[in-house]
Amino acid sequence: MRTGFEATKNIPGISPLHVSTFYEPLENIYEQPGTPCRTITIPDWSDLNEICKLISQAKENSDFVITCFHWGVHFTYDLAIYQPDVAYAAIDAGSDIVIGTHSHCLQPIDIYKQRPIFYSLSNFIFDQPEKDVNKNIKKYLKVYNLSHKSGAKNYPHPRHCRDTMMLKIYLSKEKIICKIIPSFIGEDGTPRIVNRNSADGKRIFNLIQNLSNEYGTNLTDKGTHFLLESQDKKEDSRILIRERQMSYPWLYRLKVAEEPSKG
Repeated sequence: MRTGFEATKNIPGISPLHVSTFYEPLENIYEQPGTPCRTITIPDWSDLNEICKLISQAKENSDFVITCFHWGVHFTYDLAIYQPDVAYAAIDAGSDIVIGTHSHCLQPIDIYKQRPIFYSLSNFIFDQPEKDVNKNIKKYLKVYNLSHKSGAKNYPHPRHCRDTMMLKIYLSKEKIICKIIPSFIGEDGTPRIVNRNSADGKRIFNLIQNLSNEYGTNLTDKGTHFLLESQDKKEDSRILIRERQMSYPWLYRLKVAEEPSKG
């Protein structure tokens, strides 16, 4: 959250969730200065407690509660450590579904207490003419060595940000069923449902499945979509992500993928 955008008693704004960032060296820094590090992120427990109070209040007055967070690191499939912490806390407070935004690309689908967590659905409608592309956008993409030239009209994001999905959710007191519909943003900048057997379809279906399987989530491939039903999941994503050595391995892979082939 950017400082100054939070709501106050007299000024409208957003519900803040501050997150602290620490860097943990992977090796002995006294013997080897400059060693690579893990990025540790911890939510502000006071902010998170206030958010959970709001969720609990909403649950008292609603049959179902869907919580949305603007979070994570943009342009990577990887999760920041604090994301499962926040998602699980929201579900403990009464949220039935958690949906995230901000990364501009797909991220894993998780399950906690039989409640689905969609860390990011990617972009969908994100038109932005080239002449309106802020210099800062190009600047922070350069940090990741990624290009804003996606190959799609008026769509200044890395190419992998054109892979996306839609949700159709069926809610009942007995269970939650989610129909996950893989889609792709075409060269004209318009999102469309993909054919499972097309090149884009195969890639996006496999990507969604692989990202989610890594966190122990089982998706049923129905040929035109995935089906996600309430399920018991043994893996705790909070533990899985803390055991990871490299914080954002996909950023390196995507950087390599963005580079033009040689030879």
